[in-house]
Amino acid sequence: MRSIANRYLDEVKKPAHSIRQDLHNLKHHIITNRNTFALGLVSIALYTLLYFYSSDLTHIAEETNHGHKALFFVPIVIALLFSFVHGSFTSQFWDSIGVKAKKP
Repeated sequence: MRSIANRYLDEVKKPAHSIRQDLHNLKHHIITNRNTFALGLVSIALYTLLYFYSSDLTHIAEETNHGHKALFFVPIVIALLFSFVHGSFTSQFWDSIGVKAKKP
């Protein structure tokens, strides 16, 4: 009987969650989801721009074959930009819904 009383007293002595801590957790959650949403919008905007300017990018690729060798950096920069934005969005998205990688 004494152990039940001790467990009860231990529970009573534990500090309750403070409102400040709850507000801090809520603020962190909102900021994380806002970043995820913003990165998703940027990713959608990049794919939309790629769709609408695909003919211009094809023209740049053709100009590379005609002597403008410095233009080959344009597709590389675009690919790196897509990789960074989409990768950041995907990472934030999976973190926001709680999916974590399994430890090897």
